[in-house]
Amino acid sequence: VTKLPFAAFRHGKLVRRPPRPLQDPERDRLLKTLGFRPDLYLLGLLYLGKGLRLSEGVGLDLTDIEGRQTIRVVGKGSRVRYLDRTEDLDLALQQWLVERARILAKANRKSKRVDRHALFVNKRGWRLSARRAEGLIRDRFDEVGLKHLTPHGLRHAFAKRLMDQGTDIRTVQELLGHKNVATTQIYTDVTREDMRNA
Repeated sequence: VTKLPFAAFRHGKLVRRPPRPLQDPERDRLLKTLGFRPDLYLLGLLYLGKGLRLSEGVGLDLTDIEGRQTIRVVGKGSRVRYLDRTEDLDLALQQWLVERARILAKANRKSKRVDRHALFVNKRGWRLSARRAEGLIRDRFDEVGLKHLTPHGLRHAFAKRLMDQGTDIRTVQELLGHKNVATTQIYTDVTREDMRNA
């Protein structure tokens, strides 16, 4: 064959299923192992309990949480959404802010380049990068035997849990910050499949 006969063919967008959702014992095990570091535990709560994207979590500034009853999240396309704060999230936040202040005080003695605006900072006092956060969280996945999971999988677990509880699809769309409801529709399809299997 000298010429590809399918070159002019167009195919529809492939619909991918989200990864296998977390079971409650897995979720508890993961949060327990993330609890050894206050920043990772807080990130875990934001991803699992609020459905943030990886970049949205590490992109949070102090002004997004200070003096608010909500968390201000800037998502894709600079779309802003506000998510309710919960008691466990506030407790984790307070623990991290104490540790963050200690890190910034120590880093400030060595460098003038500390990031005072970023909520999540590394040991040098710079904003925690998405890649570094992903690596740290993946290490915890390996520890608890969840090698199939990715940080983005925590977002999927959040959405799937809401759909399983019967939450309206428009509400899930709003919480996830999806521009189009068709993006959120995949969770409805997976939930229906689970119901058929049951």
